[in-house]
Amino acid sequence: MNEHQGTAVVDYLRGRSTDAFEDFLGSLESLTDQQTWWRVPLGDTDEYLHSSGSILGIVLHVASCKIMYAEYAFRDGALTWRDISKRAREVEPHLTKAIDWLKEAHEFWMRSWEGLSDGELTASRKTNWGEDWPTERIITAMIHHDVYHTGQIWVMRAQLPKDPRDVEPVSEADLWDKYLPG
Repeated sequence: MNEHQGTAVVDYLRGRSTDAFEDFLGSLESLTDQQTWWRVPLGDTDEYLHSSGSILGIVLHVASCKIMYAEYAFRDGALTWRDISKRAREVEPHLTKAIDWLKEAHEFWMRSWEGLSDGELTASRKTNWGEDWPTERIITAMIHHDVYHTGQIWVMRAQLPKDPRDVEPVSEADLWDKYLPG
């Protein structure tokens, strides 16, 4: 990278991305597997904001988005949702395994835009659903994504039942699979 291109804005975004992720991890501290399986009552639907409505579902959703945004915006877009669903099946229903995957996903996300210069922030890049967005919009969307779901988890924690032992896990991968072609 050319030193004269500058990275002040990119460095700022990297710092905010790290801060948002650390806050997200903080929202998961001291939770048990059973607590993360509890779901917000969903009414007549089986999906709540791209997840099953459980804290574990949100963790898997955030991990998957980090990977897919990185894969399509900064790599070749070879990974598919089928690949992501397969990986989710390897970690669910265990929070510790899901957090490990989440950390791997965040590292993948951060590595994907290493070496980016401020001048590249306006460049158009692909999203995993096929739209073109400016690079800065993709990065800030992922920062906001972590912040949003951090708040969501804290609200859910306040609603957790006192004794979640009777709560059964719901497969996030099963939810995703219903949207996969054939």
